[in-house]
Amino acid sequence: MKLLGLAFQVLCLILVIPGQEGKSGPKEDIICHESRKPIPLHHPVNTITFHNYCNRSEEDLDGGLRQELTDIKDLLNTIISTLENTECCNSTNTTEISKPTSQPKDCLDVLENGVLESGVYNITPDGADQFPVFCDMDTDGGGWTVFQRREDGTEDFYRNWYDYENGFGSLEGEHWLGNEKLYNLTKQKTYGLRVDLGDFEGASRYAKYNPFVVAGPADNYRLQLGSYSGDAGNAMGVCQNKQFSTFDQDHDTWGSSCALRYKGGWWYEHCHYANLNGEYHEGASAYGVGLNWAQWKGYTYSVKFTEMKLRPV
Repeated sequence: MKLLGLAFQVLCLILVIPGQEGKSGPKEDIICHESRKPIPLHHPVNTITFHNYCNRSEEDLDGGLRQELTDIKDLLNTIISTLENTECCNSTNTTEISKPTSQPKDCLDVLENGVLESGVYNITPDGADQFPVFCDMDTDGGGWTVFQRREDGTEDFYRNWYDYENGFGSLEGEHWLGNEKLYNLTKQKTYGLRVDLGDFEGASRYAKYNPFVVAGPADNYRLQLGSYSGDAGNAMGVCQNKQFSTFDQDHDTWGSSCALRYKGGWWYEHCHYANLNGEYHEGASAYGVGLNWAQWKGYTYSVKFTEMKLRPV
């Protein structure tokens, strides 16, 4: 701040130098008062003050103007050099201004933008309009884009094709994000799938698949799944290369309709080992209609909690 004040004083000083060629105006415009105290400049060239100018004769000014201007030039150069090298202005000691972040394409981008709390955030996948999603920032390093959750049975998942295509439910509660959104997400990067499961006795399991790709509407949102890992069992392995089915659009490989028989919308084969969009029951259920993960709980136990989410790999 002292250096800035010094520069300001020097600039003010230049404005009161009289007698420069090419400038008009009466000499009376020079403001000099005998009562004005000298304004010392804390610099080796410290004889340059308003007081000195106001007490010089016109001959002194004409003869010494060139030298004084040279002194001013040297002083300003010194100030600039000092400002460039001082600690307060040295680029190595200042906090860098963060560059504007691009619009996040998924929840991993949201995490990398510095958001650490799970919640609902807007994302904009390549070639798609912006839409909100629930981001899980707590599980397995965070950055997961959640597209399905079952937890209390408040949402009916026995829905038609249109509902599964566009999504339904509450992002902070039970919901299906929508097949069209899954298509837009998984076509932009390579993603992996994580499925978290919980039962009514407090136990939990998980399954991962890498990669996880959902095709577009022309292919009825066909699912491509890669290798399995986890401790829940590979219940979704039979979903590989299967199209999505609902009660009003049947694309399974069974002669009848799996969606009608087992009360859900899913990538059914003939018919399922996993039925996470089936009917919600508190534990025991009729064969195959509940939230089944056969390799863990069989076909007559409906789990309490399911969450499906994706993240770039």
